[in-house]
Amino acid sequence: MGGLSQASFAELICEALFRLIVTQEMIEMWAEAYGLSMEEAISAVNMFYEAIHGITSPDEEEERVVEHVEEECEDDDSGKE
Repeated sequence: MGGLSQASFAELICEALFRLIVTQEMIEMWAEAYGLSMEEAISAVNMFYEAIHGITSPDEEEERVVEHVEEECEDDDSGKE
């Protein structure tokens, strides 16, 4: 069964929602409201996006741990039959 992993799917949803919610106009409004240059505001938005991206995208080490645990569960299940 092919398709996206849950992490990949979550990442796509996160990016889509982020793009829908955070518009150029909003960034301009925030920059003006908080006395930031557009470059500073865009940089802050990018840092926020990268933080969210990190939450939804497990790194390789975490993926290996998950795969290892899944393999152990499969081994336990096969021993019960």
